[in-house]
Amino acid sequence: MIRKILVLVLFFSLVAVPSTEVSAIPTGVGVMGDSGTQPYQCIGRGDETSFTWTEVLAALRGIDFGGEPCEPYNQAWSGETVALNMESQTSNVLDDFNAGRIGKVIIMLGHNDLYGNPNTPDIPSVLATYRTNLDRLLNAGIAPGNILMIDVSQENWDGPMKAYVDQFNLGLRNLSIEKGTVFTTWAYFHTEVACRSTDGGNSYNVGGQMIVNSFGNEYHNWRVADGHLGTLANGLFANALVTDFLGVPRMTDAELLTLVNGAVVPSNPPPNCSPAPTLTPLPAGSATATGTVFPTATRTPTPVISPTPTFTWTPTPLVSSTPTTAGSPTATGSSTTITIGETSVLGMSYSGIGNRLVAQQVTLSQSATIQSLSYYVATASGQLRLGIYNNSGTMPGTLVAQTAAFTPVVGWNTQPVLTQTVLPAGTYWLAFLPQN
Repeated sequence: MIRKILVLVLFFSLVAVPSTEVSAIPTGVGVMGDSGTQPYQCIGRGDETSFTWTEVLAALRGIDFGGEPCEPYNQAWSGETVALNMESQTSNVLDDFNAGRIGKVIIMLGHNDLYGNPNTPDIPSVLATYRTNLDRLLNAGIAPGNILMIDVSQENWDGPMKAYVDQFNLGLRNLSIEKGTVFTTWAYFHTEVACRSTDGGNSYNVGGQMIVNSFGNEYHNWRVADGHLGTLANGLFANALVTDFLGVPRMTDAELLTLVNGAVVPSNPPPNCSPAPTLTPLPAGSATATGTVFPTATRTPTPVISPTPTFTWTPTPLVSSTPTTAGSPTATGSSTTITIGETSVLGMSYSGIGNRLVAQQVTLSQSATIQSLSYYVATASGQLRLGIYNNSGTMPGTLVAQTAAFTPVVGWNTQPVLTQTVLPAGTYWLAFLPQN
């Protein structure tokens, strides 16, 4: 009989941060972004019923982005990046602010710096440019609570690209905390729409209409023909990430369907989905990774700073040998080792996460017994504790195993778990809690 022994390699982050209060809309709303935010009707994307999320909010909630069809306060343009275009977009936004035309700003830039970059993204440089231009907005007198920063969607990429997106998103989250702006994450949107699907994301129920996860300009497609989100998806995106910030009610499915000349199907109601959960802050000075620090499914009336940027300290392969187990005189047993996590060290470093519980999702392909967790440390200080949580929806659930707190050394730190636990195949969250 083969016993499966699991060695876990730890990396990545999910950090809980507090809510931020925002004020009511004083005037119009400026937008900075790329093709995902550029008004569809201005450039002929899709058909006459295809709208991006700003157009949906303008039509159904009267948000002033400068008027149709091209929304002069919306500076987003296809292909634009933080590195090359944020400076000019910021200048245009400041022109509108100084003229009294806008009072709030929504920033959703960075996708093309990462996914559209044929070279290795220079994340520190991109974040430095973002910081410089965010400071320009703040120094001009735009209140931090009137600036919403939206991260980059974590697409289905593996390897280094996932790490780059995680690093960028964490940098934005940290910058938001430092400056006091509002921050939210695509993960809220993904969480909310997942509830509308009963077939694993192949289709979504919007007001009884089944919207297929496919490409096409007809509204029963989740995306328009060129791959951008369709009208209904953009409406749900705005509900999840933007309406709270703007101080307006969410849009109903019936309202969204009017934009595409559709109607509610009463005989096929969508699942009763709660809004995306709100993370609560970790207690200051927390010293262990025990217990659950993740949210209940409640929503505050004010926008929430997002929980889910991730980043990576990725390890070299680890192999843990275990002794052969003797059986009866006619049979012998042995153990094999499974390692989950990243298997190479990337050329990037991170800091500033003392006393924050950090976790990242991984998949275990077969049942195994967890024996140890490993973590790479570049600069050692304080204590560290490692753990693993089971999965609850799109969040960590219950702590299933952990190490004792230990004093790390520079290099690889491998620690046994306090109790070896059999884990069935499935989704888990590797977690760590650094003191410094």
